[in-house]
Formats: sequence, structure tokens, C-alpha cells
Amino acid sequence: MKKNFDRVPPREMRWLKQREEENGKLKKLVVDLSIDKEMRQGLSCRNYDARPNREVVNKIW
Repeated sequence: MKKNFDRVPPREMRWLKQREEENGKLKKLVVDLSIDKEMRQGLSCRNYDARPNREVVNKIW
């Protein structure tokens, strides 16, 4: 479904764009923190294969 933004005032469009940018930054931060957490847990269990689990990343996106 295509969204129709023709009638949205410019002020609200700027606000929407800022929220979308902030949301994207927060999602990236969550992914980075999830990968860091997984790596720390792997190291604490003497599992030195510290590659990030793609399932964790894919669940977030």
C-alpha cells in the first residue's frame, strides 16, 4: 500500500523524517549492543567463535 503524503504539512514531514532517522540510528545501536552481548557471552563460556548470530540481527530488522 502506497502512503499518500501529498496533504501533510512541511513541518510535519520534517518531524516525520527526523523520527525515521532517529529510529534507524536506534535500530543500529540495538544491533551493535546485541552483537556485543552475544560476543561477551560466548567468551565467558570459553566459546571463542565470536561471530555474531545472524538470527539476532534479523529479528531486530
